[in-house]
Amino acid sequence: MQKSDFNFFCQGKHVYLRCFLVLLYFIIIVLLAADKTKLFEALNFYHNKQLDIFVRYYTHLGDGIFSLLLCLFIYISLRQKLLAAALLLAYATSGIVAQLLKAIIKTPRPKVFFAPNSYPFFIDDIINVGMQSFPSGHTATAFAVACTLIIFTSSKFLNWVYFTLACFIGYSRIYLSQHFLLDITGGAIIGVACGIICSSFILRNNFFQKFR
Repeated sequence: MQKSDFNFFCQGKHVYLRCFLVLLYFIIIVLLAADKTKLFEALNFYHNKQLDIFVRYYTHLGDGIFSLLLCLFIYISLRQKLLAAALLLAYATSGIVAQLLKAIIKTPRPKVFFAPNSYPFFIDDIINVGMQSFPSGHTATAFAVACTLIIFTSSKFLNWVYFTLACFIGYSRIYLSQHFLLDITGGAIIGVACGIICSSFILRNNFFQKFR
């Protein structure tokens, strides 16, 4: 595939990247200005049982299993083989990068970070202990998938839906006390970068053109 063909696929997609960069800019300002503990509590001040149930299921949209099932559905049912290949590569790459960083940068999850009984909204049956808080793997997967779908999808409505769903998957990790805002931000950056790089690789590589 020629460079012009890749540019055709990405035509008009810069608006989503700009939106992400603007959001990232404000988040970085907040991260620099606010205390980590107070910021987490401010973002996670309200819980109820119904919302707990919804979020604990919704967050699985950032799971690897969901991503693999989505790839299979797109490949088998929709027969969009290039998209399926790009999604699989973006998911795998973002997951590897996230796990490597988790192993290198050992930071406590909120359950470990907070003193006992100092935070009231931990959900008992959610596993949220350990020293692998940064970055958020679910968020990396969500943004890798969303970014790839945006590049391959012509519908502006669907593209905003993908972007919004990814943002809420990121927030779900804070709501479930799995991660801090910094972890979510790191995961989102990894996901967007992997989505762009992997989609570019698939669309530019002549080997994959036979899968059209």
